[in-house]
Amino acid sequence: MQLVDPGKFAVSKRRVCFFAGQGVDAIRSVDEDSATPADRMHLSVVKTLDALGFDCLPASVGADGAYTDPLMRERILIADRVVLDLTGAGSAVALDIGVRLGVPIGRTVLLGSTAEESLLPGGVYKEHIVSYKPDAGGAEFKRWQAQLEFDLRRSLIDGQDEPASEKNILVNLSDPTGGGIPHRKVDQFIESMADGGEFGRRVATLLADLDDDGEAIAQMELLERELISSTELPDRGYSALLAIYLGYRERKAYRHIANLFSRMPIELQQNPVTIEQGALAINRMSEEEDRENNHDLAMALRRVAADNLRAIPREYWTSETYSILGRIHKTGYEATTAHDPALADILLDSAITAYEDGFRDDPRDSYPGINAVTMRLVRGTEEDLITARNLSLIVEFAVTRRPPPSGGMERYWQNATLLELATAQRDWGKANGRLENVLEVPCEEWMRETTINNMHFQKNAFSGDERAQDALSGIVGRLKEPPRKR
Repeated sequence: MQLVDPGKFAVSKRRVCFFAGQGVDAIRSVDEDSATPADRMHLSVVKTLDALGFDCLPASVGADGAYTDPLMRERILIADRVVLDLTGAGSAVALDIGVRLGVPIGRTVLLGSTAEESLLPGGVYKEHIVSYKPDAGGAEFKRWQAQLEFDLRRSLIDGQDEPASEKNILVNLSDPTGGGIPHRKVDQFIESMADGGEFGRRVATLLADLDDDGEAIAQMELLERELISSTELPDRGYSALLAIYLGYRERKAYRHIANLFSRMPIELQQNPVTIEQGALAINRMSEEEDRENNHDLAMALRRVAADNLRAIPREYWTSETYSILGRIHKTGYEATTAHDPALADILLDSAITAYEDGFRDDPRDSYPGINAVTMRLVRGTEEDLITARNLSLIVEFAVTRRPPPSGGMERYWQNATLLELATAQRDWGKANGRLENVLEVPCEEWMRETTINNMHFQKNAFSGDERAQDALSGIVGRLKEPPRKR
């Protein structure tokens, strides 16, 4: 196996801000003394963004009021920071900004000429607009410049971000009602991949038609090359990249995920969902390196995965983020138990903290809850055993009060969680009944492997209980049977 440079997969720490307006592409080359009023104003915006430490990325709007680059619509919707001059912007551009403000997504600053009306519906966002006079000069323009810097600093840097809404399928890939459990955002994107343009349809088709993982991965690799090798991404190109990215995840092509992550446009690479799935893939790579006895490299990969998650602003964290961090620490615990018990203890403590923080963040999400129960059992102090028992009842209540999912991945995870809760409580009658429900659900092999792994953790935790050992061995044996395909 070829060794990798973990630093290659680290999230870029560049701070970027898109500036949308007419003619902003070449604005830095404008002679301020002879510039038109609009160019002078735009140059002031660019200089202010530079001074605030942002890499200012132009999003040019043409004379027709539309983006000159069709891909810019997706870039604006997913970008964390956007400044837009509404003057001269067409209705499509104004609609995108209305989505950003109404959802909300990241931070958005609007500029507008006092000579023109806002294009946003009914002027409802008028109070968000930083006004300027196109023909202002001298002291009046300098006062506006000072106000602009103040407003940009306050809006783009100071204060706390609004979490990116789950209502935007591209930004957070989630339930359109906004009420979904965080880990469902990726599952839903995968389930609706065929609606995501040409590349999404092609990825969905090959995932459905090809049983051989190697062939499916090879075909997605060809799609990736076709997409990235072109001079520019096509319309809906970000959705296409995400379709391939998550298609790799479906076929456990973790190195492909990490490599694609490292080549993504910066605003997509810095999206929380992209970071989360990339961190999962990097952690899976660390497991592969541990199996090859490359423990130092494995640990370095885990550090990169955890650091990437920490690059997500805390206000954007969901139970999914905490769960992935818990998984990284859990993997580290497994890998270091035999040769570095002191580090293993630290990682076990960290895993418990992350999982419990995730369940506390959203008690509807049972994944961090059941993993907190399992890892408490593993640590096994008297306090842990009491807490695990109490927590298992809370998690069970949270799971059973939700309506049963009609299908998809969520149906498997709900049944698997109920099984793990029964075994954690050592209620073997209940566990056997729930095992049958798990075996009925069509799923991928990796999903069963996750459940089996947690059963092994419980076996180790119940090492002194002969009945538990026999019962869990029987359950693991049944779970190893080939699952029904989705």
